[in-house]
Amino acid sequence: LERFALSVVEKASDALLPGETLVATLPTPDGPLAQLAAGSKAAADLIADFRIFLRLWGLLSIYQWAKSTYHSPPADGLLRRVAWAQVAVNAAYQYLENGAYLAQHGILPGRSWTAAKQTRWWVWSSRFWAAHVVLDFVRLARVRQLRLRNRGAAGVSGVGGEGEKEDRVEAAREETRWWDEIYVNAAYAPLTLHWSLEEGCVSEAWVGALGTIAGVIGFRELWKQSG
Repeated sequence: LERFALSVVEKASDALLPGETLVATLPTPDGPLAQLAAGSKAAADLIADFRIFLRLWGLLSIYQWAKSTYHSPPADGLLRRVAWAQVAVNAAYQYLENGAYLAQHGILPGRSWTAAKQTRWWVWSSRFWAAHVVLDFVRLARVRQLRLRNRGAAGVSGVGGEGEKEDRVEAAREETRWWDEIYVNAAYAPLTLHWSLEEGCVSEAWVGALGTIAGVIGFRELWKQSG
């Protein structure tokens, strides 16, 4: 339809006199492809709404995360600071998302919950999510640095024996999990930036593609754990 409209404009521009305006009405597509696109969009909106609904209780899991971090903090100082920073930004993200979602559905009454305020809360919740992604890159970089340091120390000390094979298998699993987390964060990073801006910065096609990458990796990890 866009290409057709542009071709009409290009052909009509030569025939129009100065000051004349061409108004064209294009029909709404109703073929199988258009119906499939409309149905897919409706399904995507429903899935997104359902996922946000399930996250309404996310503050409880964040509280458990904070409690676990308090009682069993990471031994490394940088990882400990990153963990607390992630707890803080995730709590802010979840609080803002819950408020915007409940207000959007009319559950939070009051004149103060204007559309502009809801948009502002949605945007800021995404910005805190973006902060979590950045912090996660820092965490993963530090984890890799410590892991390489420990491997070097083990090689120098000459530690071996019958458990060496099991150690190599576990190291390979940790490496795979590490790269999976890198890929997931790399997919989420542009999405969090997109949702942190009121006008966005990527197309819906890229939103779907990047979300699919993160979803497939997460599903694959859950499948491994269930096996």
